Amino acid sequence: MDMSSTSDSPRRARSLRRTVVHATVTVSALVTVVSCSGTESGGAAPGDTTGQYRSPEQIQGATVVWSAEPGIHLQDERGSLVRAAEESWIIARYVGPESSYPGFAGVLDPASASVITPLPDRHLAGTLRAHLLSVTPTDTGFDAVVCTQRSELAERWPDGRYHFTSAPDIESIVRFTRTSPTRGDGGAAPTDTRSDTKQTSSQRVWQSPATDLFTGTGWSIAFSADPGGTRQRCQAWGRSIHTGAAGAETTDVPPRVLPALPGW
Repeated sequence: MDMSSTSDSPRRARSLRRTVVHATVTVSALVTVVSCSGTESGGAAPGDTTGQYRSPEQIQGATVVWSAEPGIHLQDERGSLVRAAEESWIIARYVGPESSYPGFAGVLDPASASVITPLPDRHLAGTLRAHLLSVTPTDTGFDAVVCTQRSELAERWPDGRYHFTSAPDIESIVRFTRTSPTRGDGGAAPTDTRSDTKQTSSQRVWQSPATDLFTGTGWSIAFSADPGGTRQRCQAWGRSIHTGAAGAETTDVPPRVLPALPGW
């Protein structure tokens, strides 16, 4: 019998155990590092990390095509505010103010917020036409009159069909009231007189502002029907752009979606 082989066996066993322990510690440390630092495929938190607002799915299948009376600019400070407010109001009526454009819930007048009953099981499809009829300074801010026309806009109900509204062209007052100091110009008439530029994107989905247009502006925003004589002007505008695309009250085919104008 080889005594040297017998005496070497305990040493080889101890060496093997040290190797296994070292490998185990190394693997454990590696697992700890990976679990803390993450990996390219699964370490990042799920969801959009850019912080940019994404429109709710209930309105992604629609767009808004804006127009305005001569001399009114859709892309200056007040024109942008009016557009953002009106679009926020539309979104809020489906998913609530908190899910509308960033900052809108914080500036929406409580009386206006109280009339909202969200319809989260309905999805917009098609093109909403909106027209900025007037922007009028007031002692506390300004009022904007907006006309909307829904002949090419439908709602997809839970039955899967697209339902068109039979409501006439709608006019509303969007009232901006200064309630606190502003980060902007203190309520003076805007001096931005740049010309509007047409949006060139071919994307036919809802477009949203990239930034919060409401927080810190000092505005309170209320919505109401116009008691004055703008209804006839809105109806005249609505007739001028009516396409007759919606020939039925319900259909299995969604209406066409035009690119948003001017977009964001």
